[in-house]
Amino acid sequence: MKKLLAVLIALFSLATANAGINTLYSWKEGYEHGRKVNVMFEYSFSNNGIFDNVKRVEIAFLKYKNYLRHGGSFAFGWKKFESKGIRHVEGMYNFLLQIPYFGADRKILVVADMFSVIPFGGMALGLGLHSDDFPSAYKFSDSQDWLKDFVQNYVIARLKIGADIVIADGLAVQFLFTKDLTMEKAYSFGVGINVDF
Repeated sequence: MKKLLAVLIALFSLATANAGINTLYSWKEGYEHGRKVNVMFEYSFSNNGIFDNVKRVEIAFLKYKNYLRHGGSFAFGWKKFESKGIRHVEGMYNFLLQIPYFGADRKILVVADMFSVIPFGGMALGLGLHSDDFPSAYKFSDSQDWLKDFVQNYVIARLKIGADIVIADGLAVQFLFTKDLTMEKAYSFGVGINVDF
């Protein structure tokens, strides 16, 4: 009797796991095509002491198509939330490659038969104002070379790498790591949500 019960439990567990994987496969379709809104909370670290420990909220509206996700985003950052002080105001366009499936048979990356993981990476390009006395811009470069100064003081060039943890149909938790190539050249870590719209 104990052996029969063990076999029945094993078969039930296998059927449940297969149903879970089938559900996860249906959830990934939103990453193959569709639109999503992404809300991130990020915390940055910089060797420039003035801009170290800046918090940032970024809202992105992205379009997904197979291995590509792209779209615009807006970010606002602060160090201490007072009327003046450290402020980041940024507008960017994101170009990101993602891996929603692997190989010709389109296998997904599944963890513990409970959720799928979709890694991504790429770059965000745009314009921004980083200030230590808002609304005046902080001068990261003052070399008298107007192009170099413009790029270092106002252009956003941000490398992004991260992963979406898909927890329900149209809903994922996102983890993000970024590296700024301009301005204060900060690193940041973030967590947020990614939902269909």
